[in-house]
Amino acid sequence: MGRLTFRALTENLESRIEVIVHFLALLELCKLGLIDLGQGTTFGDVQIEWLDATSLLDLGRVDSYEG
Repeated sequence: MGRLTFRALTENLESRIEVIVHFLALLELCKLGLIDLGQGTTFGDVQIEWLDATSLLDLGRVDSYEG
């Protein structure tokens, strides 16, 4: 996907919980080093940039949810 904003990523979502889940997924991808998150100004749009779109996600590195 290259580069996009969080607003563009979530513009078609209907519920607040969907937006929250997308945000948490982005934080996990950032932690794994697959994306870079940035925000130019306070309360500005969050910019998302894929760092290595060709690599496969190693599911062994993803925390499991036990809730």
